[in-house]
Amino acid sequence: VTNDHHAGQTALHRMGAACNCGIRMEDPKFFKAQWIVKTDLKFEATKAHEGPVLLYPYIYFTTTPDTHEKPSAEIWRINLDTKKRELVRSMDKANMANGMVLCPPKPTESKTVIGSFFTCEQGHNKGMKARISKTTIHQDGTHTYEVIVEENGKDINFNSPNDIAVAPDHAIWFTDPTYGSIQGFRPNPPKAPNSIYRIDPETKEVKRVVDLGGDKDGKGCKPNGLCFSGDGKTLYFTDTMLDDRSIYGIPLNKKGDDVAPGAEPEHVVRVLPADPESDNAIPDGLKWVDGLLVTSCGPNLAFIDPVKKQRLGDFELGDHFESVTNFALSADGDLLAVVGGGTVAILGRKYDKPRLPAFPKAEVDMRPARN
Repeated sequence: VTNDHHAGQTALHRMGAACNCGIRMEDPKFFKAQWIVKTDLKFEATKAHEGPVLLYPYIYFTTTPDTHEKPSAEIWRINLDTKKRELVRSMDKANMANGMVLCPPKPTESKTVIGSFFTCEQGHNKGMKARISKTTIHQDGTHTYEVIVEENGKDINFNSPNDIAVAPDHAIWFTDPTYGSIQGFRPNPPKAPNSIYRIDPETKEVKRVVDLGGDKDGKGCKPNGLCFSGDGKTLYFTDTMLDDRSIYGIPLNKKGDDVAPGAEPEHVVRVLPADPESDNAIPDGLKWVDGLLVTSCGPNLAFIDPVKKQRLGDFELGDHFESVTNFALSADGDLLAVVGGGTVAILGRKYDKPRLPAFPKAEVDMRPARN
């Protein structure tokens, strides 16, 4: 298995020109490292929309659908060494793919495997079922594909799976808002309430763990990005309805396999752009980085202190993005892949002090971030 920490460090050494982007922080001490955009690893006109997954030397992402009348999203990858762009899954096979996340490695995994990622497949009224899938990348660049869980029209009914995260126990959690119904490519009325689900890592049993209710006149909580706190005790998710645009947290039970008994989502903070009337700035992606919640907001990444329930500031990427959709850390946390509006960019950390030894690879992949 490729050592992703080593690969990440090698990538940083190989990367050339970089530019500093504006950092506006009310409390800079929380910003432990300066992120820099690697200008030689910025790619435009890619239709990049969601994902992404960074498995060096590749970055994988899903594209903006051309139309909702037929399946039109794709999965692409770019080789960061050669700059080659390659179609991974075509429109007729990508199944309206949306969010993706890196899989934790397995000790029994073949040495020919670079890594794997899970994908939210929204499905389509044109005979495509909503599902969660797994794609495995091999050293020779080929892929293998498997379905983890799929709707069956009986006891498993999804709306349009949106974004996905892996818990410390390796369970898969994903958001399932009714956007597909609103946009006309999934059943209307929706099959299920706006929800968050958990897939057991051993049995593949799927369970609705958070019921956020149905829609009324197309409105209702729309769970989108999600992540876990560094200690794995709290689930955070975003609501991307324009009249809310907020982050919520909900405590988990002691086992971490469900929400705590009687727990309800608790509001953390609203994430509004400078122009509150803008409908192009929503808290879409959500990650736990250096003890903070990080989400997208227009062309910026917003940093949130979940304890103080305070937005500390923004990392401004307006020179590179009109709007950021989603982003993802590499396994070692040193690289950040950002996508949105057809642009892909890789950011790297610049540390002022020598780093502590890296966690073992398995732990790095499980952890949303290091505190």
